[in-house]
Amino acid sequence: MKYSYLLLTLVLTALCVVACREDETASSEQFTLSMDVTLPLEREGLTRAAGDPGIAEFFERPRYLSLFLAVGEPTTPSDNQVYFFNIPCSQSDWKRSADSLVFVGRFSQIISWDPEVSITSSTSMRAYLVASFDAYTTEPIVQVNNYHKVTNTGFTESALIDMQFYASSALGGYTGFSLRDIYSTPYNLSENRFNVVPANNRTGYYGTVKQVVGSGTAGIISIADTLYHTAAKVDFQWNTATASQENVMVSATVDNAPTRGYLFRTAETIPGVSTYSKVLLRGGNVTADDMNQGHAARYADAEEVSVGSQWSGRAYTYVLQPGDLSFTVTTSEGGSTSATVQRPASNGNTNDIFAAWYKLPFNIRAAQ
Repeated sequence: MKYSYLLLTLVLTALCVVACREDETASSEQFTLSMDVTLPLEREGLTRAAGDPGIAEFFERPRYLSLFLAVGEPTTPSDNQVYFFNIPCSQSDWKRSADSLVFVGRFSQIISWDPEVSITSSTSMRAYLVASFDAYTTEPIVQVNNYHKVTNTGFTESALIDMQFYASSALGGYTGFSLRDIYSTPYNLSENRFNVVPANNRTGYYGTVKQVVGSGTAGIISIADTLYHTAAKVDFQWNTATASQENVMVSATVDNAPTRGYLFRTAETIPGVSTYSKVLLRGGNVTADDMNQGHAARYADAEEVSVGSQWSGRAYTYVLQPGDLSFTVTTSEGGSTSATVQRPASNGNTNDIFAAWYKLPFNIRAAQ
């Protein structure tokens, strides 16, 4: 009798363990994140402001890919939970298109989904993606639980839209990562790509996840997005008249570049942030601090200007979205001149979406 009771106890215990395991499995569904990501470079599908004629730039292929996934109705972003995923990414994953206008990357990752949030084909989701060559720093630092749900107090889709990231330290020192090689999904870009979605009706946001297939181990969350340059381009173009070629430009500095910018609101300026100066050109020796550290040779900012030969030319850099920019140029003879250029009033029909392009022309004249 005792033996039968013991056997029954063992059987019931085993069944309980199996049932518990089944409950655990059922409580955390497995989904595959499937993503097709495109990075346009120039010409058709400009990622910079309309009007930028472009320049022969070397674009680094991203080494970091991050996904913020907001779940809930688009008209109530302050109520929507956000999930964060680091996606494995290497430069070899990005293939240049046949027409050389874009990089295309395809990525997949299996995730365990939060059992508190059910997913069906009708679940409303929006994808906010970031791709970069160097790591970037955000404020605040994103903290997640076992299911990658962002656990920061008050961190909702609204907070995500307002997320800021850094270009330099609070003291103005340049961190060295390339702002030019950071891409993200503009929060207000609509499906037709060039019309802004009203803030109170974001149902047409182009990052909306439309394909959620199945559930459990067969579940697939499909995302297909184009990312856009996050930082504004500052473009110096100078020319020296023949009679004034002894006055070549030997130094150019951009002042009041913001140290912080919005990650997903690339066309909007953050007021009241600290600023730093960015050297584009200088004579003599060029230090590492003047360049984008780590891969400086591939950038046109902070190139050495050889006095007597640079009678005309072009140099550029990228900064977080500024308002007005002040800049200073110094000639070999004739001293320095400072000027201020206003943020472009209009970049065609995309000025509320794309980071601006600042053209800073300068004609060098004889000393007065």
